[in-house]
Amino acid sequence: MKYKLIFSDFDGTLLRSDGTIGKKSADAIRDYVRRGGNFVVCTGRMNSGINEKWCRYLGIDGERIPFVGFQGAYIESRDGETLYTDFLSPDSVIKIIGKAEELGLHVHTYDPHRVYIGRADYIIREYERVTGAPFTEVGDLADFVRSNRELGYPKVMVVVSPDADIEGIKAEFASLALENVDSYMSSPIFLEFVSRTAGKGNAVRKVASLLGADMSEVIAVGDNQNDLSMIKAAGLGVAVGNALPCLIEAADFVARDHDDDPIAEIIGKFCKGE
Repeated sequence: MKYKLIFSDFDGTLLRSDGTIGKKSADAIRDYVRRGGNFVVCTGRMNSGINEKWCRYLGIDGERIPFVGFQGAYIESRDGETLYTDFLSPDSVIKIIGKAEELGLHVHTYDPHRVYIGRADYIIREYERVTGAPFTEVGDLADFVRSNRELGYPKVMVVVSPDADIEGIKAEFASLALENVDSYMSSPIFLEFVSRTAGKGNAVRKVASLLGADMSEVIAVGDNQNDLSMIKAAGLGVAVGNALPCLIEAADFVARDHDDDPIAEIIGKFCKGE
């Protein structure tokens, strides 16, 4: 099989606008795995909600590594063994939280298994409903991190308004001059902070190495800014039709829109009958 590994972003790529995965794509993934391929969901989400629901549905729950979370900062085996972590420093997390609160923006952070927020609001309740990620209300979020430095924080998320001055907000966070921190817009409203040595491109390389695949044997598929590094790293980088212009420009192939089973199209075109 020419392409042994397919990495797919979840939201806006594999997941459709209605919150489902198309039957054609699901069937194609199951067939690809049955023929010896490895399909890995590579997302900014945490494991909770992906492994428990979607990996089983797609038939990839038996793979050694069915899922990569937190923009590549956390890799876990199907048996729950932690294979790789790349956490932010607690001091950086505290500074990001402080800046977000100064700007009046919703902010929450994570350890590998739970979301932490200062005080619950409608945003975190909707986030929990959509993603299945459980949250804990801790009061002063910066103080919580300061007192629990050992937890390990793979990501901080800031939520902005769709009509906000995104570049201005990014500039405010850039003024913190944080070391070893990258930020990505993973959707029009989600600004995510992870370690500079995490990222989906590095995660794809690590998983390929763990599974004994060369990067020339890898397909990566995505739609947003946080997917750019992995589609550049892969032997075949694919943007879905609804992707940002920067991804479409960088991709080797542009597939159909995420609502029109692009994964089925990709498998049918590049991995059929192998």
